[in-house]
Amino acid sequence: MPFDRHRNRATAIAHRAVRLRCPRCGQTPLFRGWFSMARECALCGLVFERAQGYFVGAIYINYAVSSVIAPVVLPLQPELLASDRVLGEPRTMNGDLARTANCGGCGRIVARHANRGGIGGDAASPPMFTVSSPPIFIAKACRPGITLLVAALVLATVAPAVAYEEIVVKDGGTLGGHVKFAGTPPTLEPLPVNKNRDVCGDRKASEALVVGTDGGVRGAVIFLEGVAKGKKPTGEVLLDNHKCLFVSHVTATTVGTKARVKNSDGILHNTHGFLAKVTVFNLALPNRDQMIDITKRLTKPGVVRVLCDAHPHMFAWMIVHDSPYVAVTDEHGVFKIDSIPAGTYKVTMWHEGFRPKGVDKDGRPTYDEPRTITKDVTIAPNGAATLDFELR
Repeated sequence: MPFDRHRNRATAIAHRAVRLRCPRCGQTPLFRGWFSMARECALCGLVFERAQGYFVGAIYINYAVSSVIAPVVLPLQPELLASDRVLGEPRTMNGDLARTANCGGCGRIVARHANRGGIGGDAASPPMFTVSSPPIFIAKACRPGITLLVAALVLATVAPAVAYEEIVVKDGGTLGGHVKFAGTPPTLEPLPVNKNRDVCGDRKASEALVVGTDGGVRGAVIFLEGVAKGKKPTGEVLLDNHKCLFVSHVTATTVGTKARVKNSDGILHNTHGFLAKVTVFNLALPNRDQMIDITKRLTKPGVVRVLCDAHPHMFAWMIVHDSPYVAVTDEHGVFKIDSIPAGTYKVTMWHEGFRPKGVDKDGRPTYDEPRTITKDVTIAPNGAATLDFELR
């Protein structure tokens, strides 16, 4: 229904805003650090535009001051906070009139008409606001400074990000489809190997774009947005340094799902993962069959670019999603996601860039920006939906 679709979209947008994620795809973080904003989304390529300097500064000051003061001030009784110039009233009041009182400084009526469900009105006007949460104390003051402090405390009580909840999905549906290349795909030049050629060989095929004879695209990632509750993640991810390539070239996982990096070669590999420009893991694997668990290092959703610091021709991608509703297309471009709670969702297809742009200062191949396509889909109870994507 249209109402459900708009509500789901509003929920998804609010979820991204609270988590400080890209407003378009909701996956990558807006900030690289406390005072460093990302230039663009590594997943969908959206350029992040900065607000005016004075506005950004005000946000940081408000956040810093509120974060420090709120935990100290909120538990205090209002009388301790501002003595006789602030009146404390229980936030939940029942009955015709819990208490009517005057400010000790200006004599203004502070609280009245509790039976109307609010605080701060007078005999002829409705309450200034209504509250219904567990009992804490609300301060109503006449001094501008205290009013600003109270406003800052209110702004500081922003709801935290909602974590994914595992439930038993009843009457879940499935989503399947294909990712195909439209037209003639470009021919990618092999990647020269400049180290350990006795093991790696002289060249390796580029896996930035792999198209089958039927036009299916391997290595595209499909994920559902805004799924707060659903199935339990299953399986694990293994990123293998095998014959001087990362296998698989594209993997997808969920925050908290087991993930490991392995070296199947008898030479040193240094597997280095980046979320935007921030290092997520940096692992030296000098021994054959050496394996390192990286589960606890994948704490944030986003697109992790994986490089081998020892071999510039090696690169891969790991998509970390906030729910297990994610899949990678096979050699025929086919994907399937099951046990989806009934509802309407945004579904995004991601694929790495594949148009060559040359090499960087370290001799690594570079390509254009990743592609993303987003569509709507409705999953009926026990239903099966199909969604196809075209890559160009």
